[in-house]
Amino acid sequence: MTAPSVTKPVASAFCSPSVTLAPTGSGVLDGLRLAVKDVFDVTGYVTGCGNPDWQRTHAAATRTASAVGSLLAAGATLVGKTVTDELAYSLSGENAHYGTPANPRAPGRIPGGSSSGSASAVAADLADIALGTDCGGSIRIPASFCGLYGMRPTHGRVASDGLVALASTFDTVGWFAGSADHLRRVGTVLLGDDPAPVTLHTLLIARDLFAQLDESVLAALQPALARVKNHFATVAEVDVCNGDATPLMRAFRTLQAAEIWAQHGQWIGQTVPSFGPGVRERFDAAALVDPADVAQAQAVRDALRQRMAHLLPPGTLLCLPSAPGIAPLIGASAASMEAFRSKAMQLLCISGLAGLPQVSVPTTRLADCPLGLSLMGSAQSDMALLDCIAAHELRDRATPASVNIPEVLAEVQAAFARYEQALVGNQVAVLDHLFLDSEDTVRYGATENLVGTAQIRAFRASRPSTGLMRTLHRMVITTFGRDAATACIEFSRAGSERIGRQTQTWIRTDSGWKV
Repeated sequence: MTAPSVTKPVASAFCSPSVTLAPTGSGVLDGLRLAVKDVFDVTGYVTGCGNPDWQRTHAAATRTASAVGSLLAAGATLVGKTVTDELAYSLSGENAHYGTPANPRAPGRIPGGSSSGSASAVAADLADIALGTDCGGSIRIPASFCGLYGMRPTHGRVASDGLVALASTFDTVGWFAGSADHLRRVGTVLLGDDPAPVTLHTLLIARDLFAQLDESVLAALQPALARVKNHFATVAEVDVCNGDATPLMRAFRTLQAAEIWAQHGQWIGQTVPSFGPGVRERFDAAALVDPADVAQAQAVRDALRQRMAHLLPPGTLLCLPSAPGIAPLIGASAASMEAFRSKAMQLLCISGLAGLPQVSVPTTRLADCPLGLSLMGSAQSDMALLDCIAAHELRDRATPASVNIPEVLAEVQAAFARYEQALVGNQVAVLDHLFLDSEDTVRYGATENLVGTAQIRAFRASRPSTGLMRTLHRMVITTFGRDAATACIEFSRAGSERIGRQTQTWIRTDSGWKV
């Protein structure tokens, strides 16, 4: 296996050529933009898996993955397939062939992998929701690094047909969202109801896993921990791995590597593909896994599953770190990245080995970079977990009195651009989604004054779809803290010399930015 000689710079979140699909139905995802990691099949397109040799040696898909199809049927619009780490075997998000998708919430730092492009697209407000996969942490790490909600479901809960496998007993179909509401909406589509609905009443704090964090990271998470604790009647501290997660991490790596080589070893031997640094070494090591080590690792896994079933009966959640710290800088040394990966895997391997659902929540920031906190539930309690996160505010709502924080300004600019595109294109579902659903929402027009969502939607539904094009002459967007903004524009329409003026107030909600 050879390696590319040059590491690519920061790149687009999306693959080329563009892959877009209109909704096939209507439902809870109406008006939402969907991005999909390039390990999911879409009819008529080659699933590239982040590697040119894989792209070259595989044919176009003849059917679309069930998870993608379900989201389209619920009203989502596919806006593109996204860059992934090679064959999804990495946690960094740095692809030696296609570049590193930007981390809009922590510029100059990695987005996390292998679902890097999907996380980047949502963080940049190029998509509202995005599908990824989580085998060893590839939803939870990017979610933490990019300040997103990220869901890894119970293993096997979401259909995985049409997905290029990595390690089948660990692979899960997961997703990102910028809000708890959007995260839950995707869950209602992909998960359905829990087999045995439960009421969550007990919170356990993974004392030994938090003890692994550096002091600055632990201190940054303390306010978030306090907020989580406030929502539970019973709170207790527990040790998940008796103070040492290294044996669990080693068992995970052994089992995962053995499954990966069984899945891809023949193709690698026949193709001799070009892999980038880190990925190449992991595949080389996977080829050498000893069956005796696999048997020992399986015994470790079985023991952990029994322990977690005892530790997390129905109605109980476990709180643990999503990552050992903030995102490393792009281009960090191989040695430092491997050290970070090892620390991360000691936190990430728990749900992988036990097959349990886990959500990373964007709770705080450290050194002005996002840092997530995770909640893990018992097997098949996925919707209860999502309901809990949607019902309780766990994010840090402190808003500094800063004007035009760069990443917030970029979010509102993207939201306004989406509004403008929907306005001139008469995309009614998108416009309805972008306006706050409230009786307090008002729209003052040239010939009408509308108060409340019902009046605004009725006006929009009956408005002619022609003559909506306009030219923007001036636009000033100003953000206040992290949750409020104004947009002021001057515009004209073809055939008229009159200058129109429009002022909007935008607020951040659990469903994204709204007018």
